[in-house]
Amino acid sequence: MKVSGLRDLALVVIAGAATPYALLSVWGSVHAAIRGPSDRIAAFLAPTLRRARHDLGMLAIDAALGMALGAALGAVMARITRSGRWTLWLAFAAAFLISALAVPGSERLAGRLAVLVRQPMILFVLCGAGLGFGLTPRGGNASTAR
Repeated sequence: MKVSGLRDLALVVIAGAATPYALLSVWGSVHAAIRGPSDRIAAFLAPTLRRARHDLGMLAIDAALGMALGAALGAVMARITRSGRWTLWLAFAAAFLISALAVPGSERLAGRLAVLVRQPMILFVLCGAGLGFGLTPRGGNASTAR
């Protein structure tokens, strides 16, 4: 494998491993600002009585923003890298999922997988990244024909 291929692979794996934490910090802050402190206070005062609300509008916003963020991230990485697109997307997806599942907590693997399935942003970031990798011409092989 060439040095540029290893560089591309390292770039994609690092980006995939860092993306869940960036989503968690940024989008968690946005959700906290939108929802306000009442839900967090209610969960602290009576955790057994509180049921999590999932608004359909918020889930749709999560899905749309996840798709847009994933497509932008995939397009940037596809433009920078010069290697095979789908190999790099698979490396990105594997690093993304491993990083998302490696969050410390008391849940077992099945519980963590259930959380990933219920979060539309995770799924749509991966779909958007695949779209970005697939539709963007590679950095070194962009069409110059006129």
